Amino acid sequence: MQNALYKAKSSVAILLGITTFILFPSFFGALATGVEKNSPSLSIVKAEDAAREALAATLFYRFQEWAGLFKDRIAKLELQPDTIQNRIELMKYYFFMAGINVEWSHALAFTSQYKIDSLAEDCYRFIKLSKETAQKLLDSENLTDRQKAESYLYLGAAEGYLGIFEYGAGNLFQALINGFQADGHLEEALQLDPGRKEAYLGLGIYRYGNSRVGGIGNFIMQGGRDLRQVGIEHLERSVRLDDISTPLAIKTLIWFYISEQINPANAGLADNHPLSAKVGKVRSRELMDLLERKFLSRSSESSFPGNKELAMMKAIQDLLDEKYEKGKENFLKVLEIIETLKNKMNFPVNPQQAESIQAGIRFTETMEAGLKVKNLKKGSHEACQNIQNQIDYMDNGGTVLQYDSEAVRNDIDSVFYKRLVNLSDNLSC
Repeated sequence: MQNALYKAKSSVAILLGITTFILFPSFFGALATGVEKNSPSLSIVKAEDAAREALAATLFYRFQEWAGLFKDRIAKLELQPDTIQNRIELMKYYFFMAGINVEWSHALAFTSQYKIDSLAEDCYRFIKLSKETAQKLLDSENLTDRQKAESYLYLGAAEGYLGIFEYGAGNLFQALINGFQADGHLEEALQLDPGRKEAYLGLGIYRYGNSRVGGIGNFIMQGGRDLRQVGIEHLERSVRLDDISTPLAIKTLIWFYISEQINPANAGLADNHPLSAKVGKVRSRELMDLLERKFLSRSSESSFPGNKELAMMKAIQDLLDEKYEKGKENFLKVLEIIETLKNKMNFPVNPQQAESIQAGIRFTETMEAGLKVKNLKKGSHEACQNIQNQIDYMDNGGTVLQYDSEAVRNDIDSVFYKRLVNLSDNLSC
């Protein structure tokens, strides 16, 4: 178990668990429009306008219809004259097409072991097309600073995407290179146009993520400095500004505050410190309520089963708060959403995701039953056996919860493993 929990953390784990958040400069901002139409609007022409509606729809699992519309628009643009403006539109459409496909792959819970080849190939193809088009634009003459900034922004986002794919393929060094390049391109976008708030958001996520994971990646990208608080402050500013990136900032902040509650580096911090477990707990709950109230509660689609990621965030926070019964309810909600996606929407969701949620449920049941026995101030052979079974499961490499970032997943497992051991000791098992 100790080997599983404390093994060396790859410096590029950030690319899988963190970098994804910077890649949708218009994605969650689209939700601010409250668009929930039953079908795509064929009159939409501009890439940002299409993305606002399409990428908002992906939050409600409506992928196929918009993918078809985007492919049609791309085909038409590719037949147009090769002007600067058409290249910019193609760059954006390629990127947002990749965005739809990547969000689809997230809904299906892709991993390095599980994927749908046709969808994965589509993701990779459109990411590369966006990157290549951005590079061609930057090689062009007579670009305005705004056009250059826009090109660097999408080039940086595309590099980040490629890093995720390289990491998933096991090409860790190449993934690190992609992440480093993405960071540089976002910095360049800001230098040319400080108004590119999406770049500030992305850089804030990098500042936090590299610091959180540490290792050679943090040394190369920011001199080994601890910039977690800097990253969080960038995201908090995005929430306060209430601009188009606000929902993205909210969701990202929730994960970061959850991460800080289990971060061993925060031991001994004062309760009012921005990185303390107490601040993280309060702020995480506040942001979940804000996300649900302001954006996700607007759905008028009766078939919408709920947002899987929000249910997952609630479940993890419940476990950290030792609210095991409530955590179980939210894990069951995640399972319900998965079953709806599979059986009613014909989504081939990775079976391992449901298995992981079942592991989380078993943990909540074990802890809940053990605590009831503890409160009665008497031992229980059955409770002790269940606790030992859970400990054995984790000792043999099992995890309470599958999470994309290995570093964060290990910290989560470490917290829950210690709780099992402590409960076992308290019951004199």
